[in-house]
Amino acid sequence: MIKQLNEQNELTMGIGARYTRLKIPTARVNYYTGMQPYQRLAYERVQREQIYHVSSQLETQLTDKLTSSLGIKALSTLHATIQQSYSRN
Repeated sequence: MIKQLNEQNELTMGIGARYTRLKIPTARVNYYTGMQPYQRLAYERVQREQIYHVSSQLETQLTDKLTSSLGIKALSTLHATIQQSYSRN
């Protein structure tokens, strides 16, 4: 939501949510060999994440060539693990 407060000030507010489901591979015997920094291993094969955020920003036109922005954002993250049985080889 964008609200024009007056000729120089504009307020932007927003909310959002993101839901993800991660499938994590089963660990191999030499699971550290060739592992990339973005990879992760876990005993729980499937995990879910819920991320919520609220944000607000005030933009002020100080001069014809200078604008000031002040903002704040709050996040909340929830994690859930789905237990699945699997065999280790």
